[in-house]
Amino acid sequence: MKMLTSSFWRGIAFSALVLLTISCEKKENTKGGPIKIVSPKSINKSNASSYSFGGTCEGNNAKVSYEIEGFTKNSSVECRNKAWRVSGLDLSLLKDGYVTIKASVSEHTTSAQITKDTISPTITADFSTPVEATYDEGNVLYFQLTFSEEVVVTGSPRLVLDIGEDGSTSAAYAVYQNSSAGTFVTFAYTVAQGQNDFDDIEVREHMELDGGSVRDAHGNDALLSSLPFPRALRNVYIDTNNPSVTGLGHDFAVAQTKTWSWACSRNPCTYRFVINTSSSHSFDDTDDFHPIQAGAQLSGNGTYYLHVQAKDSRDRLSSISSVSVLLDNVAPSLSTDPIVIPPDAIYYAGGFLDFEVTYNENVVVTGVPRLTLQIGENGTTAVTKYATYLSGSGTSTLSFRYTVASGDEDADGLEMETTIDLDSGAITDASGNAAPLSSLTLPVLTGIYIDTSRRNVTEFAKEGLGPILKKEKSPLTKAGFLEENCALPSLENDLIAMAMVCAP
Repeated sequence: MKMLTSSFWRGIAFSALVLLTISCEKKENTKGGPIKIVSPKSINKSNASSYSFGGTCEGNNAKVSYEIEGFTKNSSVECRNKAWRVSGLDLSLLKDGYVTIKASVSEHTTSAQITKDTISPTITADFSTPVEATYDEGNVLYFQLTFSEEVVVTGSPRLVLDIGEDGSTSAAYAVYQNSSAGTFVTFAYTVAQGQNDFDDIEVREHMELDGGSVRDAHGNDALLSSLPFPRALRNVYIDTNNPSVTGLGHDFAVAQTKTWSWACSRNPCTYRFVINTSSSHSFDDTDDFHPIQAGAQLSGNGTYYLHVQAKDSRDRLSSISSVSVLLDNVAPSLSTDPIVIPPDAIYYAGGFLDFEVTYNENVVVTGVPRLTLQIGENGTTAVTKYATYLSGSGTSTLSFRYTVASGDEDADGLEMETTIDLDSGAITDASGNAAPLSSLTLPVLTGIYIDTSRRNVTEFAKEGLGPILKKEKSPLTKAGFLEENCALPSLENDLIAMAMVCAP
């Protein structure tokens, strides 16, 4: 009989141990254990045609049944590595609203409610743009859009502005400002140094996301094209230049006094100014600025100049604005020979008695001033008549005229007062200084006669009423006569007997 060695028994023991280990291996759990649906997303426009959801489970190869209310029932997937997932479902035909998802494995069941929303937020017609004004460096321009529902903004979406003028513009960006969800979305642009736009800022019609997003709570991207802003923002300007003085200009009208007022191209500004007779001026650093916006020159003669400089809130200085005015506070005076009278003659009905009054400068006439005449003969009571203003306003010589009326008679010479009667009118120089009206120096008027009875001049002489004038002294003319009815005088004893014979 063969003896069994110790090595044999060791081999038998090892084999038994191996068999024992295999028989004790843990069996796979196919029941799935507790099941969960983990953080299901809403169904939106972008994922409705390929929707996915899933959760956790406890067993591998366990059958997980799921159901989407109103869409599918008793579909299943396997639980693998303690997880299950459903992918690629086309839920585009499912109505928008609340949707219930159910899942079960073995005796375990769970559910979750989600929302289907495939309507994208839109921009409404309600919007706001910057207040009409001129904006300086550092000022902020605000824009606001209103959406049809609350939106969540990520990143820094922006509006694109075109700033500049004369065909030379550059893009600037009004960047998103809000920090929480809502229907209002605000954008802001801060004016940079050196930017200027005096012909309306333009807003492009599309928003740039610039890596961000604008979505509703269910993940639908907002429709961002065709922004409702006007293409050009009327009366919204950008001016980062130094300030300028506005509201001033040279005054070309002569005046007695002058009051100026001025403003600044931006507010607030302070000013310093001086009035003198110099066409240019330089301010010293010690000259203070004040909020005063008016100055006056109330007297004097000649050209006066106003010089103004402005300073804005950033201590930027304007150039010095200089304007002028001509003041005249000296009244006109009568010239050396101030009055011209009608020629010596006999004047008949319809004839003109023309007078001229001359000043030392141009004068302006308003209304109808007049010269006062006294017409009468042989001691009878004189009748007051008027030579009224005819022409000459704007010149230094004024013309007055009296038209001889039927019934006027004066055989001993015309009389005239030495004062101009304004008769509610006025005679002034260009700045309003009143012209003198009295103390007219009158030439001799005794050679001016008026005869409206049309008597023969020889009869005047016979009656001692008419003039006998030497030929060389005063040759007669037809001035003032009704020429078509009169003949030239005849000579008698080397004298003109004034035999002016007029047709009846």
